[in-house]
Parts: sequence; C-alpha cells; structure tokens
Amino acid sequence: MRTKYLLILLLLLLILPVSAEPLVKVEIFNNTYNESLTVLKPENWIKMTGGSDVPIPTMKFVYNGINSTQYTKGDKTVRITTNEIQRYEDYVVNYPFTKHPIYYEGDNVTAEIDGTKDIANETAYVYLVKTYPTQLKDALASAVDGDTQPLRDLLNGAVQNKTITLDTNGKATVSFDTLSPGDYVVVALLNSSSDKNVTFVSATVFEVLEHKSSLSVDSTIERSSKDEIKYLEGEFKILGGNDNAKYTYVAVLIRKDATVTFKLSSGGTKTTTNLTAKVGSASQEAELVKGFKIAGVGLKNVNATTIREWLNAFPSDTVGFSVDRGVTGTTYNFKILLKGMSDGEYYLYVAAWNTSNSSQRVVAFNWASVEIKTVTPPPPRHIGGGGGGYVISPPPKAEVTYSEALTIPANVEMKIEVPSTKAKEIGVLSVVIKVPERMTLDVVVSKLKSLPTGVPKPPTKDVYGYIDITFRKFGTNIEVEPSGYVVFKVSKSWLAEKGYDPKNVVLMEYRNGWKELKTELTGEDENNYYYKSEIGSFSVFAIAVKAVAPAVTPTPTPTVTPVKTPIETPTATAPPITPAQKPWWQIPGFEAVIAVVALAIVTLWRRR
Repeated sequence: MRTKYLLILLLLLLILPVSAEPLVKVEIFNNTYNESLTVLKPENWIKMTGGSDVPIPTMKFVYNGINSTQYTKGDKTVRITTNEIQRYEDYVVNYPFTKHPIYYEGDNVTAEIDGTKDIANETAYVYLVKTYPTQLKDALASAVDGDTQPLRDLLNGAVQNKTITLDTNGKATVSFDTLSPGDYVVVALLNSSSDKNVTFVSATVFEVLEHKSSLSVDSTIERSSKDEIKYLEGEFKILGGNDNAKYTYVAVLIRKDATVTFKLSSGGTKTTTNLTAKVGSASQEAELVKGFKIAGVGLKNVNATTIREWLNAFPSDTVGFSVDRGVTGTTYNFKILLKGMSDGEYYLYVAAWNTSNSSQRVVAFNWASVEIKTVTPPPPRHIGGGGGGYVISPPPKAEVTYSEALTIPANVEMKIEVPSTKAKEIGVLSVVIKVPERMTLDVVVSKLKSLPTGVPKPPTKDVYGYIDITFRKFGTNIEVEPSGYVVFKVSKSWLAEKGYDPKNVVLMEYRNGWKELKTELTGEDENNYYYKSEIGSFSVFAIAVKAVAPAVTPTPTPTVTPVKTPIETPTATAPPITPAQKPWWQIPGFEAVIAVVALAIVTLWRRR
C-alpha cells in the first residue's frame, strides 16, 4: 500500500502542535493544477481555557518511519515531504500542558494561540468545527488521496470562524462564548480555507459535555502489601441523565508521575503502520493501531471492548481500570483492583458514553486524586492491664486521632490537653497521667468508628461514642499503663434529644468485660456537660448512658372479704395445669430447645 496512509496518522498525531517552520508538506499537482497543505513544526500551540481544568500526566509523541514519498492518484501527483524528520529515527514532541479543560453548557470557551515570534503580526484564520474523530480522519484521508475538498468543506462548515491578527509575540486570544454539547476542533491557519495553499498553525480538540457528574471515592487507600487483594471503590453519578438509557462506563487509575508516550511507526505500507502507547519507562506497550487498524477493527468499531484491550496492555503496576458496557442507569459503582500496583499518587478518571445514542459520544466525565499506600500493620492491642488482658487484632480503626510524643516526669501528675479542634470531634478534652519513672511516651487519643472485632457492645441504655487511649514507649510498640483520669464532654443537644438525664452519663472501660468507672459531672456550659472519670489503665472506653432500673411501686395488700362456708361442699375436680400456666423452664420440650441453642452457639464460636 502507498505511504499516503502514513500522513493521516502523522497529521492526527502531530496536529496539536506546530510552528512557523514546516514539518510536513503535502503537494498535489499536475500540469495545470497545484495546491498544498503544510503542517508547521511543533513549537506553537493552541491552549484551551475556561471551563473546568482536568490534570493530565506528562505526554510525549514519537514518530519513527519513512520521511518522504510520491505517488500518482488519478490525474494528480501527490508528493509528501518532511523537515527534520530523519528516516527511521525517533522524532519526539513533548506536550507542554499538564491540564486540559472540559466544558459544560453555559461555560465560556476560550482559545489562546500560544505562538512564537516566527508568526508575529501574521493574520490567523480560526475555525471552530463541530465534528468527531472519524470525520476528521476521513477528510485527511481524502486530502492525501489528492482531494482536499472534504477538508475544506469541514472548515467551511465551521460553527464559528474568526480572523485575527497575532501580536508581536505570535499570540492571540479567541472567545467562542457558550456552546452546545458536542465534540469540537479548533483549527488555526495562516490562510483562508479557500486558498489553494493552506498552512496549519495549530489545532486542538475539546468537548462540551452534556451532563455534569459527581464522583465519590476515598482519597487514600492503605494496604498491608502490594500483593494484597484490595480495591478502590467509588460511585460515579450522571446528574440529569436518563435513568432508562444504557451507558458504557470506564474508570481508569494512572500514576501522576508517569509519562505517557505515544509512538507512531511505519515502514511505508498500510500493514506496517502501527501506533502504540506506553506508561513510564516500562517496555510493555499498548497497541492502539495495528496495520493501520484501531485495535485490529477500524476506528468506527472502537467500543468498550477495544478500550479494555488497550488498558489491559498497559503495565499493571501503573494503570488500573474498570470497564462496564451496557449499564442501565446513571449510577456507576466501580471497583478497581489494586493488587500489584505500585505505591504513589494517581489520577482517577471516570467517563460515561451514552450507548443508546448512535453518536456514542462522552456525555459525562469526572476525576479525582487517589493515593495508594502500603503500611506496616500495627501490633495487636492489649485491652486492659499493661500488655496483658484482652488482645485484639487488628487494632480498632480510628475515625479521628490526636497523637504526640511527650516526656513525663516520675511520680508527677502530667496533664495532656487535646487541641480544641480535635477535642471537638473526639469528645476527650484532656488526660491526666502519672508514671513511676521518667519516660518519653507516644500518646494516642482516638475516636473509634466502631468497636474492635470481638468486643461486644456495653450493657447500657445508649452510647454517645467510643474512644481509645494508648501509651507506648517512644519509638517502640511497648505499651505502658499509667494511672490517671480522663476529662470528657457530652453534647447537651444529644442528651436533650434522647431525653436522658446528664447525671446518668458514665465512662465504661473494656477489660475482659465492660466495667463502669466512677464518673463525676463537673460542670456545664451552653453546649456541653463536662465529666471527669478516674481510670486504672488505658484501653477502649465507651461514653455511655447507664440503664437506670425503674422505681418499684409497692403493691397494696388487697382487702379480703370473708365468705360463708356452705353446709355441703360438692367435690370438684381441679382443672389440669396447662403448659401456659407452668413456669417456662418446666414446659415440656424446653430442654430440647436449650440443647439446640447451645449447639448453635458452640458451632458459631468454632467458626469464629
């Protein structure tokens, strides 16, 4: 096949960046006819502004292949030449931007021509074309076949076109105001589209999305090892979408510090023209175009399966993904497997295509930053008793934590105050401790999300919150159990809403069972009641409302009225006692129920 096919991909690859010196030139001529298309070197750019910026990884483009060709098409000769591209040597273009905007209806769309002094004071013709990739590809294919009319028609059908004068630095700003949803290409030329010789200054693509969206996901994922089966889970919602429509959803994680390299190579024929992409320095590449076909199926057939194949080809330690096709509804709950992925910061991109619509364009998009961290599991906790007592593993998971390292003098009460911002969330204002010898301790005061595995709920009326207080020798996992007391608070509004008496608030400690501690109501202010509770060891605690037994009202002794005894008393047979009249432990069959329940408890315990 003729090397004309090379130019189509080369133009698509390098059409984003150009400058005043020609990079690729296509000449179409015969004895009576002559026209040309010129793409300038990648030194000037069109930068889109306005809208919402989306950060992107570092990108670069590489071409390696032939650098010139000439062939005949009908009655015309097509000559393709390049400048500074050496035959079968890498030609590298570094993309200068780290962000790219997305737009919604109502956003002002602005393009900045970021040129060089080589095109200073030139007249630039700017075309805003509403199109899609296959239409642009077909127009370029026709041009290298010797027919530039489809490309010119595309430009002539622009939704907006503007003529501007570049400043002394080769720069200018063009505003397109607000646009309807769709795919767009901004093309800047140094000639009108009707001129026979057309020079491309630059071109770039962008999209105005049909719907806004929401994305909920944890910003930090912790795991015990790189090989742990761990998932990044999140929820993506299309706002204002059609709940009955079918969507294809794609969620992709890619390392922030990875460079994505797109490489176009060609041996001069259709079957030897390939486009690959790779992430970072890995040798593994994703084959996007093979034998001039997108993933072997052609551009029009690109779908969720194609995207999955691309993503599967990337190194699994730098890229993770989830692809679901034909999902009905506007909510997408995704899971991305993190096993094997390296620690670090990642970009998460989530997009939705409306597959119920023939255009299958992206209708919603969102992104987030995610960090993956491998952490050393903390040692098991000993609940109550200076390294003894009840052992829990894994340790309780904290919702809010305050920690610091302090040197504590011997036999002196040391007050450790929790900063007000943390105290407001944890509920503990201060901890006062005393140790028998001078030591430096790591102090950790936490509000727990829930009780540790294996610790039952306390036998109370209600629980205001669970807290965990630990002391360890500085820089070690050796636990220390000083004596002391805790000062904490309880919200007045919580007690009032529940109808509880503030005098019934109590601190409870778990130490091989829940134990109620001596708790004193010490004061109040507009918002809170304040309490002090003495403790003999530090552990998992519950700020609770103790159950108060209802007052027993004495039953009055009934008045007995004497009854006259009849002269003759008939003999009566006493009615039998029914099971309902018997005490529950004497009901026939109850022994069997007890046995079954006991067996079930033993079985469950063994499974634990």
